[in-house]
Amino acid sequence: MSDLMALAEAHVRSHFRPDSIDLILADQATMEAFAVRMRRKPYAPTGRRRNKADGIPSTGFHLYRLWASDGRLLYVGVSVHLSARLRVHRARWGDLIARETWEEHPDERAMLAAERRAITDEDPAFNQAGIG
Repeated sequence: MSDLMALAEAHVRSHFRPDSIDLILADQATMEAFAVRMRRKPYAPTGRRRNKADGIPSTGFHLYRLWASDGRLLYVGVSVHLSARLRVHRARWGDLIARETWEEHPDERAMLAAERRAITDEDPAFNQAGIG
């Protein structure tokens, strides 16, 4: 279980705001829940479907970027349900998002590694999580 706890800690450090990390790590029940999640088989989307209205893939392992009208990178994220995730961002940030780009990865591990690199290298304005 210690390997799973290490993975859970890495997950927390890479997905939560720095001011929240210590509180989450101190909560044993939360950390055990994350460890159980790490033990699960990775999600494998079935088929390659696209949203008919906008052509955005609805399944697959995707890293996406949200851009402002001035070309500034606003946000980098990952999703296995890209069209649904982008709808959530559009509802939240509306006119701030001028453009969306995405790239597909072969599996969850590659997708998450690409996300860590992109956040570290590209410094998007709205990403708050530290890379641990």
